[in-house]
Amino acid sequence: MVSFHISSNYTTNALDKTEVYENVNSKKVSKIVIGDDAYIKSTYYNVDDEAIKQEKSLLFYKNTYYPNKGILYESEASFSLVAPLNGKIISYENEVMTFEINNDVYCKFYGIVDLQYKVGDIVKQDYILGNALEQEKGKYETLFLVFKNNSDYNPTLFFNDTIDKYK
Repeated sequence: MVSFHISSNYTTNALDKTEVYENVNSKKVSKIVIGDDAYIKSTYYNVDDEAIKQEKSLLFYKNTYYPNKGILYESEASFSLVAPLNGKIISYENEVMTFEINNDVYCKFYGIVDLQYKVGDIVKQDYILGNALEQEKGKYETLFLVFKNNSDYNPTLFFNDTIDKYK
């Protein structure tokens, strides 16, 4: 299990009452999770990784294992999700949200509830989008995927990118 902690530092924007995460390094793509208890349960599956790391990057769904094409976050407490960059919500259905960064890059949040915006809204980087879905009693999860040029893209690489790369 990989630990992942983000400070719970967020404020309310006085003009529109929107909660905003205070990004320490605003030149980078923002991590999407706010919550001291949230951790990475499963990371992106890379065919070049060692077998033990690949095994930890498998997702179990409906009695079948699948290679993880994103990052699965989990916690025993609810946690908030923020916009990694400025973007637009292009769809939301069945707790799945698609968030467009630009014409070539979009993200999917599987397991997002309490959406703070509606489809078509433009959301600024670090603004809180919603909360992780409670999958079962006391277990909150969100799967985050990034697509670049309509192909999956490793979210770890995405989070290490600078904002300028997506303007």
